[in-house]
Amino acid sequence: YDREKRDQGRAGFYHMPDWQRIRAAVKNRANGLDQYALAEQHMTCKGTTAHHIATLEEAPELSCDINNLIWVDEVSHARIHKIYNESPTKKLQLQDKLRAIITGKPHE
Repeated sequence: YDREKRDQGRAGFYHMPDWQRIRAAVKNRANGLDQYALAEQHMTCKGTTAHHIATLEEAPELSCDINNLIWVDEVSHARIHKIYNESPTKKLQLQDKLRAIITGKPHE
């Protein structure tokens, strides 16, 4: 992901100690499981990535906010970004759903 997709200007952020700590906390909160796959497909699979619900570009102030991060695997991460790219409305709807998944509150 770093080599092929990540904005190289932001790549350094992902190697900072603050990011490493929050990433570990997000993984721990999810018990290492892909939260999106579990909630949407009732599938249990190991997550690999802390996904920013509101992207770094749109909300850099939330870069290390645990309430803006969800633990997912590479497949879910790609699905999420595909939906984000479909339309601004679908992106906002999915962001709301992702926040509901991590808080355990029903999505409206």
